[in-house]
Amino acid sequence: MNEKEKYNEELSLEVKKTLESSNISFLIGAGCSDPAVSVLGNIEADLEDQNKKDQAEGNLKSIFKSICESVTQASDGKIVATKREYRRFLEVLHQILVRRENHPQVISKQINIFTTNYDLFLEQVCDEDHYIYNDGFQGGMKAVFNTTNYRKRFFQNTFHYKNTFELPNFNIYKLHGSVGWKKVEGALYRRSENDFSGSEITDDLKEVVVLPRKKKHEETLITTTFYDLLRLFANTLDVENTVLFVVGCSLRDEHIKPIIERALASNLTLKVFLIDYDDTLKEWDTKVSLKRLTSQEVDLNSSIPVSSGESKSKLSFSQFIDFLRYSMDFATDGDRK
Repeated sequence: MNEKEKYNEELSLEVKKTLESSNISFLIGAGCSDPAVSVLGNIEADLEDQNKKDQAEGNLKSIFKSICESVTQASDGKIVATKREYRRFLEVLHQILVRRENHPQVISKQINIFTTNYDLFLEQVCDEDHYIYNDGFQGGMKAVFNTTNYRKRFFQNTFHYKNTFELPNFNIYKLHGSVGWKKVEGALYRRSENDFSGSEITDDLKEVVVLPRKKKHEETLITTTFYDLLRLFANTLDVENTVLFVVGCSLRDEHIKPIIERALASNLTLKVFLIDYDDTLKEWDTKVSLKRLTSQEVDLNSSIPVSSGESKSKLSFSQFIDFLRYSMDFATDGDRK
């Protein structure tokens, strides 16, 4: 075993021990929903540039159209490929929680997934694979959103001995809103699958998402729902013995980046693993308790399977999932414990 392989094994072991013993959170961004939904790139700056504004507005409409189509056109090749990676991702997380001992007072069988994405891939896969999840809504036919609904955990009693055990579950926080939300008389309701036009950024959609504009930081802090979601993100990072994995994010958001920086400075038990897709986030290397993972650190050699067509020079969402599976010694895809 050479030095690089030794480092990779040590890194895998560190990740495994951390996942087995910590309060787990993920922050996932647009890079995880590619290729079904194009990444926004420099669209914020382009929307402010009078010479590029019209084209940027057109690109934004196209992106929202593709997001809505991801709900209604399930057979599209790009949508199928993207959903497949989310399915592999949630399968790994579910197995991590299933392996945990039933000690709810010590560590929960719950994972927090914060996302800046508007799409519904997480919710769709949870529904299709029958995972328990909490997206902030409560109710049946007319489920209403409220951030207080996140204060829940799920337990079940055994039939014969009346023992209680916690069920694995996910909290899904949409930090920038969702195409699955609909505002009616000041309240947020869950949008039905039949209620997606897929053609325009409609007025009602503008009311429930944070659009990628320079002033979105101000809009986020002013809007109560989004402020509460950011507060929950900050509070989660303040919890003792917490780990945060950042995947598919550029961390350019002025309202998210400072929260992570403050948490790293104040919570000495917080660990952050930053999955750097193309080795462009070197500025974070100076942060204590943060480990930036690139294709150089995660050595995708023969012992870690690489998905067909993936580049070894970049650490993609798919390759990160492969690394998690390898670190946790999980069986092949499709097996669930």
